[in-house]
Amino acid sequence: MNAGHCEVLKRVREMKKAPQSWVVVGDEVQLINEARAAARNIAKDAAAERTDFAALVEQPSIGGASLFGGSRLLEVVDYGKPAAEAHEVLLKLVSRPPDADSVVIAVYGLERKQVSQKGKLLAWLGALQKHAPVVSAMRLNAAATAEWCRHWLPEISSEAAAMVGAKTEGNLGAAKQAIMKMSIGGGTEAADAAKALSDGGRYTVFDVADNAVCHRGGKALEILARLFADNTPAPLILWSLGNAAQQLLSVKRGDMRGIWGQERVKGMRKIASNSTEEQLVELVRRAARADRVIKGAVYKSVDDKGASERDVKIALTNLVVDIAAAGRNKNVPLPGRAGLGDD
Repeated sequence: MNAGHCEVLKRVREMKKAPQSWVVVGDEVQLINEARAAARNIAKDAAAERTDFAALVEQPSIGGASLFGGSRLLEVVDYGKPAAEAHEVLLKLVSRPPDADSVVIAVYGLERKQVSQKGKLLAWLGALQKHAPVVSAMRLNAAATAEWCRHWLPEISSEAAAMVGAKTEGNLGAAKQAIMKMSIGGGTEAADAAKALSDGGRYTVFDVADNAVCHRGGKALEILARLFADNTPAPLILWSLGNAAQQLLSVKRGDMRGIWGQERVKGMRKIASNSTEEQLVELVRRAARADRVIKGAVYKSVDDKGASERDVKIALTNLVVDIAAAGRNKNVPLPGRAGLGDD
């Protein structure tokens, strides 16, 4: 099995009819959605039906006549590795498909190590592969993103595709936005790509917070630096980080409402379980302090007593580091930060 996106695109390109059974797994939501959409598009004359793994395990005899009569496309969807009791049911489904033209099994949120190790599929996926293709849909690097761009906009120049790939670095949402702008504008060259990327085609403020709560501090700081370079408004960056700090405190108190994304939820639960409530309250305080610093820069007084741009960057950088370091050791308090005077 190809561990990158090329296998997904290859399958989509070569599809002449929907496969009888097909398994798509990975952590790139858009690629999985595209694979499912391709199967639905080719099987457009078949009525689509969908179930999830829980229903499949409870009612393993899901096969049989279509609810709509005639042929059907059966989609089985889950988020995260299915429970062990589902493995046997899935194996029966792909080895003896029900009365359906096509069965698509889609598993979202699986990281590479949850799919294969040392180049071999994990046992439950290996068993499925004996009866149906197992296609991996993982997050893309810059080169792979460029190839994805060429697939969806064949007229794009190699230089333009490479630019979109390098600037978005696997963020398919941003890459898709740039490609759509180029397609609508009719431009396919590097200058057109640069224009499409200039207003929102890169990282977002959400990417900073997502990486910080997942203990990827280095990546979070790299994204923060890019946002600074793009002149992203400081209050918008703080809103995302402050919201993450508030959510961490809510998770500690047992409230998961309003938190989306499997990886974000997992990271927040880990931080919350390894932190005291006092430590997380301190994170919220630090976000509030960064807010005061930013307001000092925005409403800068005529005698230059307000915070400087450097102070704002220090405050936001420190907050990213604090969030990324949270929960590392519940016996050690959050470290202090130098560079700004106490208020």
